[in-house]
Parts: sequence; C-alpha cells; structure tokens
Amino acid sequence: MERQLFSWKTWVDLDFLTCAYSDCTVVKAFGPFAVGDKLSEVIVDFDTGHIDVSLGSEQEPWSGKLTLTVEAA
Repeated sequence: MERQLFSWKTWVDLDFLTCAYSDCTVVKAFGPFAVGDKLSEVIVDFDTGHIDVSLGSEQEPWSGKLTLTVEAA
C-alpha cells in the first residue's frame, strides 16, 4: 500500500504492524502532498490505518487515515 503513495530510502519496523520510512518522495498525490514532494519521515500503522508525515523540524506534521480498496486484477 505504501509503495503506491511514496518511495523511500530507508525504513525500520517499529513493531509488527508499524513502519517508519525516511527520505520519502511522493509518487501519488495524497492529503496536501503533490507528486514529487519530499517528506522527511512517514510512519504507517497498518493495524489502525494511521499515517503520520513529518516534513522536517520547521513544519507542522500531518496525520491522516489510510483506507483499503480492492480492485479486480
């Protein structure tokens, strides 16, 4: 799911269902972010569907909710 929204340089598992991605680039627009925007860190909790985005120390973080859709292959 996250690969559809952004690419990243590094990532770490915070627990079984939560990952933190660093040095990210948006590949599909979501929330207030456009394709090509640089994101400092993105934390995704796959259990609750929460996504937290950090743009760096100078800017306010952004939080959202991921929803799952299923499409025919």
